[in-house]
Amino acid sequence: MDLAKPATSPMFASAPLTLADGPTFEDPTLYRSTIGSLQYLSLTCPDVAYAVNIRAVKRILRYLKHTAHLGLHIKPFPEYTLHAFTDTDWAGCPNDRRSTRGFCIFLGSNLLS
Repeated sequence: MDLAKPATSPMFASAPLTLADGPTFEDPTLYRSTIGSLQYLSLTCPDVAYAVNIRAVKRILRYLKHTAHLGLHIKPFPEYTLHAFTDTDWAGCPNDRRSTRGFCIFLGSNLLS
């Protein structure tokens, strides 16, 4: 993946992935290890959480290469109020009809999670 072309987004917006998309991974141990690392990364990089959970591994790695210089910045703010937002797509997965959800939590203008 060192020579891979960087991607500007973690997922394609127009074409959802299904279980039949793409070839099977040749090394199951490396695949499981990569997914485990990406699961941990999704706690600190909420922009990749959805793509990680549907196992878009190659696309996520290309996206991470493109965004390696980005991060969350905590800035001083005169009023620290806690705000939380959530969104849910009930039964939206085309493979198993599972729901997908996301959330963000702000402290003042700072994104925490």
